[in-house]
Amino acid sequence: MSPGSLVLAALVPLLAAQGGMEPVDAASPAPEASRLHVRLASRYRWTERVRTAAGEEFDLAPLLAELIEPLPGSPAVRPLFPQPAAVLDRWHREASEAAAAQGRSAPDHLGRWLEIVTDRPEEVLAGLERVPGSVVVDAYREPALVLFGSGTSAHPGNDIPPATPDFTGLQTGICGPAPIGLDFWSLWPVSGGRGRGVTVFHLEVDWYFGHEDVSQLQPSAWLGPPATGSMADRDHATSVIGILAADRNGYGLDGVADEARIRVGSLVGLGGIGPAVAAAAAAARPGDAIALILGFDIQQVKPRDLVPFEYLDACFMAVQTATLRGIHVVEAAGNGTNDLDDPRFGGRFDRAVRDSGAILVGATDGGRLVRQGESNYGERVDVSAWGDAIPATGFGNLFLPGGDVLQTYTDGYGGTSGATSLVTGAVAGISGAISTQLGRVATPVEVRNLLGRHGTSVLGGIGRRPDLRRILAALGLPDGLALDALETPRGGVATGSLRGSAGGQAFLLVAPAPGRLAIPGLNRPLLLDPATTATLAVYPLGGAGTAAVQLPIPSDVGLAGLELELQAATLDPVGGALSLTSSVQLRIR
Repeated sequence: MSPGSLVLAALVPLLAAQGGMEPVDAASPAPEASRLHVRLASRYRWTERVRTAAGEEFDLAPLLAELIEPLPGSPAVRPLFPQPAAVLDRWHREASEAAAAQGRSAPDHLGRWLEIVTDRPEEVLAGLERVPGSVVVDAYREPALVLFGSGTSAHPGNDIPPATPDFTGLQTGICGPAPIGLDFWSLWPVSGGRGRGVTVFHLEVDWYFGHEDVSQLQPSAWLGPPATGSMADRDHATSVIGILAADRNGYGLDGVADEARIRVGSLVGLGGIGPAVAAAAAAARPGDAIALILGFDIQQVKPRDLVPFEYLDACFMAVQTATLRGIHVVEAAGNGTNDLDDPRFGGRFDRAVRDSGAILVGATDGGRLVRQGESNYGERVDVSAWGDAIPATGFGNLFLPGGDVLQTYTDGYGGTSGATSLVTGAVAGISGAISTQLGRVATPVEVRNLLGRHGTSVLGGIGRRPDLRRILAALGLPDGLALDALETPRGGVATGSLRGSAGGQAFLLVAPAPGRLAIPGLNRPLLLDPATTATLAVYPLGGAGTAAVQLPIPSDVGLAGLELELQAATLDPVGGALSLTSSVQLRIR
């Protein structure tokens, strides 16, 4: 039987212009209240009895309460990061050890931070200046953000009437080859490259739950309390999740990391951005990702003076602690037209001064290799991606039948929000591919370096546009077995290539599910489910040690949506040694 001639079925029983980083008031729990972040000197915790350098002893918590309690509004004093002390101690120890190993400065202990909620912030700040012994080293008011909408709805993830068109053709430029696209097409066929095993935590305000094209957008995705009583812009957040995780179902869009697990956390329900980052980090494992796609409006020199979240020290230190513990953080650079190297930012975006470990993302003018006018820029911006004309769920300017918010689509999402969504998908795919193929956890430093070094040059101080094919090559992937595309239509032919020893043979293996089985003497594990693995075809490797893969796909309608895992065992003709290739995915449309 000729290679590839077996029948596979028998083997397997905003508005476009407003899509950027919008100011979102997750900060204010009540309309007139303000949040103050208070940082204590490193030797203090607010729950402990402290001794000043002059020898004076006092209990800090009662003193703070005495200073601020007489003010109208009875402000509340509480830890900014509510995790138990033992958890914060462990995080600090793990992050400090990682920082030392990387030659970086140790992070601040998150237990040193307080939050005071008050309607008289200026008087409270003045009172904090009277705390003796330089106990308080910093206190500031969290910038006001803007709240939009709230509420959830539940609807099964399927194409509700009327029928939704297939919009995936609109994603060709973004997902296709460099220099125009990021080349998700090269990443997707590599098993793990769609974000397998990675959880992405999206921190915003509220979403349209039950959208027809995003089955993961259900209330079960909540991290912590849902948003209540806000006016959140759910289109903005729903667009992010659609870019990342839209279902491959023949209509609507395809998510760039659709195998990643999605969790969503409301900045309202979780108490602001710093606590939300900590909550996500508490639920995350090394290799997971946190997407921060909004930012602060500091209004320092102009209206809409937008900056990344890590502008504030407490947010910066929460992000730094997370990345040092192995969690990827992808952060929008912001749509403020700001040079982040400007001295007015006090070195907050100078890696020589401080480095959170996050990936900061700028936006290009659509597919053009120039900075989008409103995107922030500077040395701290690591990478960039499309900032306009991004197809996404939400908004409805592309498709909105009968005003149904669960069938909304746009072809004009953008800004640094859209760019950061795309880069988050790339991070999830890289992390998933490294875990699946190489059997290790991708570190934030490694992934940030891969994204920043292997890409297409962009004008305007916003880093490179990542080239995922080049990033895979830098990782040595794919290794021995490659498919030209993830998906092949029924009645079509899946094509690819095999590589091994000259004059040897390659046994193409197939299974309906992935697995991991270490086999003594082989170069890598079997990455297919060992209980269901079968030999699909045998290919002779010619004098160059290569062979073309051609797999005809039957026209059987029952194969639609079927996904297969493929891996090859190659035989060296001299000595008969076996080696295993990396694994790939094949999906039948």
